[in-house]
Amino acid sequence: QLVTAQEQAKSLGKGRWSPNLPVTREILWSVENTRSFFESYKNRPLKAVVENVRDGCSVQVFILPESLNEKPNTFVYVTVTMSGIKSPSIRYEDGKIVPDAWGLDALFFTESRLLQRDVTILLESVFNQAFVGSILHPNGNIAELLLRHGLAHCIDWNLNLVSVPGAAEAYKIAERLAKEKRLRVFENYQPTQTTEVHADSLQTVVPGKIFSGIVSARPTLFVILFIWTHIGESGHQICMRHTDNLICVYLLRVI
Repeated sequence: QLVTAQEQAKSLGKGRWSPNLPVTREILWSVENTRSFFESYKNRPLKAVVENVRDGCSVQVFILPESLNEKPNTFVYVTVTMSGIKSPSIRYEDGKIVPDAWGLDALFFTESRLLQRDVTILLESVFNQAFVGSILHPNGNIAELLLRHGLAHCIDWNLNLVSVPGAAEAYKIAERLAKEKRLRVFENYQPTQTTEVHADSLQTVVPGKIFSGIVSARPTLFVILFIWTHIGESGHQICMRHTDNLICVYLLRVI
């Protein structure tokens, strides 16, 4: 039966027996100059297919020829780590998988949703020869879903790389919801205890005295303490009028 099927395909010129064979694809398995490649395609939507999932927030993809300025029928194989988040790590020691807590769950979560799927890649940075970016699927942003299910946490210093409009704020909200529900990596989460400072408890300011505290997300606290009056043109100078009408100029030292 197999021989008969093969002869039938030959006679009909199907597949490999076609007289007009398609051009063989070429694969660029590694990018020699990652910085140059990044600068060429920075924040450009690149069509890709997910070939492998390394862990919850890292995938290996084939970038499709129609998105590239390379020679025709050339696919580029790259590893992309999601910007703004970090999922539990998975290491390999002596040929064995050694996952952090919830690492395999994060891997399965991403793998079951993205493996062999068409996605859009936005390259947003390159670090240690590896690409960092956003991975978008028609059904949503996988990074936000990982956060919402408690399988990743935000990386504050990395959030500014996220170029998808509104995504960075959505990541923070998703992480906060997971913390409130104590989902998975946040199962032992304990909210930080804060103490509010009110105007009637303020003492005389002593030059050189160091104050420590936590910035409240509630604007009412700032209304009690001072009124924001001006931001300097340089962006690091802030003028504030306190409740006793004393105007102070503050310079942000490290930004």
